[in-house]
Amino acid sequence: MPRYRHTILQIGLLVLLLTASAFASDAELDRARSSYEKSLEKLQKDHSNNLRTWPARYVKALTVMQQKMQEAGNLDGWQMANKEIERFKSERTLNELDFNGEAPDVEKIQRNFMEARNGYEASHAKLVLNLRDRYVDHLSELQKRRTRAGKIEDALRVKEEVDRINVSEAVSAAEFAMADEAARSESERPREDQRPEKPEEPEEAEAPRSQSGIIIHPAGKIPPKKKNEALKRKSLTRTESSPLKSKVAVTYWEQSMAGSINNSKRDEHRVRLGVRGSGMNVGDSNKGLRATVQYYLKPDKRDPQMFNAHSANLPALKTAMLHVDFPAVDTTRRRSRRGSSSYYRRAWGKYYGCVVTIKDRTGRMLYQGCSVPQLKSFARVDQ
Repeated sequence: MPRYRHTILQIGLLVLLLTASAFASDAELDRARSSYEKSLEKLQKDHSNNLRTWPARYVKALTVMQQKMQEAGNLDGWQMANKEIERFKSERTLNELDFNGEAPDVEKIQRNFMEARNGYEASHAKLVLNLRDRYVDHLSELQKRRTRAGKIEDALRVKEEVDRINVSEAVSAAEFAMADEAARSESERPREDQRPEKPEEPEEAEAPRSQSGIIIHPAGKIPPKKKNEALKRKSLTRTESSPLKSKVAVTYWEQSMAGSINNSKRDEHRVRLGVRGSGMNVGDSNKGLRATVQYYLKPDKRDPQMFNAHSANLPALKTAMLHVDFPAVDTTRRRSRRGSSSYYRRAWGKYYGCVVTIKDRTGRMLYQGCSVPQLKSFARVDQ
């Protein structure tokens, strides 16, 4: 065999040996990673299952209570349970606005299940972070052993795995959820210097405020349900302009009302916001906030365009939710001006959705979300 061929063969064998050695040295790391990923997958599956089966378990609890009311001959109690079952099956929502103060047994189940649902995220996040901590502790010991043995390249691979885990999507989401939960708990806990030394005099019941057709209800007070009111809760999608960690939490309800008046078609949309402080010191940075709702239409084959907007100056936020009712907007016509007078003319598209923006007194954005995810790229920041 020629000498150069013998040399090439030796080099090839050396490469194969080095490659095999590298893979062999990572066998322990691969086993640890596989175990972690399987455990994480199980946690994710259990969490998804909790969220998926929660509605069925809620209806079952109400059905059991309804059966007990029937056996006890309590017709009023049976009707209250049946009313909530039918409402939930139709609306698929459960929040403070849905609580039935006239039926304590029903309200108790409502509160228990709402608290359980809200606790799923924090509980899941805690489990994910505990799993991460155990995995990282194991990797740290492995890294030390390899460093002491002089296997620096192998130790660096372990360090890269630790860095990868700490910035992974699952861990980042869990850290955010725990930070938000901690901030909320801290904001709800009164500081020593805020606790009154003696019982305060009972205050008179605060009445709702009216602001250019916008009704601002007292914090912590659920607005009474009006006739033909059918507000439905919808999820808001944060825009890119919205801070990742917001000092305000926003809940959104909407009602669509189609009909006609004097042979003229109307398509009205009404919005209610629930706003509360989240992780801010009461009486500090929560004053002078302004909430704006922008209404968008979608012309045929064109991008969505802002049609109308309502803004409200909010009182100082507390951890209790503040409900704000905005007036209904008729999206079939829009206001125009001719000279010194104004008039209405037919709008140029169909209703598409809303963008909700909360800013502080300096104009700094605290939150922005849209009722339709596609509005993220069209949301304005100058309102």
